[in-house]
Amino acid sequence: MKPVSNRYTREEFIIPLDQGQLYKGKDLSLNRIVFIYAVPYQSQSLAEAYLQAIGGSAQVTNNPQYMHVFDVEMDHDYIYVIMKYIEGQSLQQLIRTHTFTFREAAAFVAGIGHTLAEIAVERPLNFSIQPSNLWMTDQGQLTIVNTWDTHSGNRRLVQELSGLFFRLLTRREQVPSDIESLRHGLQSSPILNELLEPQRRAAVETILHAHDERMSALAFIQSIKELPEAVPTDDHVNGHDHVSAPDENAQSANSMTRPEEKYVFELEAELRYRSRNATPGEEEADRTRAMPSLLSRTLFGATMWKRLSIGLSLALLGGAVFVGVFAFLIDNTGRKETAYMPGGAASGRQQPSETEQQPKPEDNQPAKETEATNNGGDSSVIIPVPALTGLTKEAAEKQALASGLRYTYYLETNQLAAGTVFKQEPMPNEQAAKGSRVTFWISKGNPAP
Repeated sequence: MKPVSNRYTREEFIIPLDQGQLYKGKDLSLNRIVFIYAVPYQSQSLAEAYLQAIGGSAQVTNNPQYMHVFDVEMDHDYIYVIMKYIEGQSLQQLIRTHTFTFREAAAFVAGIGHTLAEIAVERPLNFSIQPSNLWMTDQGQLTIVNTWDTHSGNRRLVQELSGLFFRLLTRREQVPSDIESLRHGLQSSPILNELLEPQRRAAVETILHAHDERMSALAFIQSIKELPEAVPTDDHVNGHDHVSAPDENAQSANSMTRPEEKYVFELEAELRYRSRNATPGEEEADRTRAMPSLLSRTLFGATMWKRLSIGLSLALLGGAVFVGVFAFLIDNTGRKETAYMPGGAASGRQQPSETEQQPKPEDNQPAKETEATNNGGDSSVIIPVPALTGLTKEAAEKQALASGLRYTYYLETNQLAAGTVFKQEPMPNEQAAKGSRVTFWISKGNPAP
């Protein structure tokens, strides 16, 4: 157990991420389990830029099921991002412990890709979708751990999806950069052995085309969704159509424009050919191999598709929900707890003096509260509290008034830049009556040495 501050402790290391390390921790003040994402501290300017990046990626959501940023702590060694804990495991851990069938892997990657493609219309996908940054809950929902760090290794979405598909099929953590190594890895995958030969060829070529950017992300998603479904109709299996050997049908398929259509045609031809020449037992075995497994139909069927799509969309919206929550925020329910300072130094909360308490004149006079409510708001209307942390004093005032709230602010010594809002009550996205009051604290800058 390693203390982060006088409020949080790191209890258990989970997994390394691109920029830092993810821990299971404990919030001693509220007696709850949290995620603690530790990122090395480099300098004050870089720390402030990092906190702004967290705020820039945040979106507000009322859904309680997904990872939210609760708080941020800082010392001389690390920046600690405190997030909501969700039972589950990273996709990287899931790959190590679970062997996907081809159908499961195809449904999984297609579900992720379809959702990411829709989200890409609204915001850039500049975060990592490496398996270590994808968190799978015990309920089968997917969320992104870190949405604020720009991933330096990002490629086009179709390449990222093909790399993820490769990892699931081969259980390798690294994706080869050259086509031949990629082909060899896929051809040696035992998971592809559950497919018929035309399906295997189609799967390998589809992944290679995606890796080489010879198809769009949507085309890749559609292709891998269709590959496991390439099974013959009853007429084909019973030989009601003209039946010829696979080579003949493969030759006639050359006129088709899409490679995957050729492979589907070959698959149908091979199944017709094998059905005509096979014993009843062999025919049933072939048909069984081509049909969906019970596991994939229940786990990665329509229900799982819907869950992945909704879960990932809301996860991205709620990935870093409280905009720019800054360092040394110890008590998020009161103002009496002592703030943690680097090197063990601490400065207590101060009641604001007349010079420190500088609200607008109307906000400092309770007699005007009714007037403000009647003029600007309706106490029966419930609104979400806006995120003010990270803003300047003037911007926070405008944001509060624009949301229909009155405000009070205090000046306190803090290591963040002077004039920056570093705490607020109520917290962002909490419900409040329109016309009620929000309080925020503004940094006076570093304490004198």
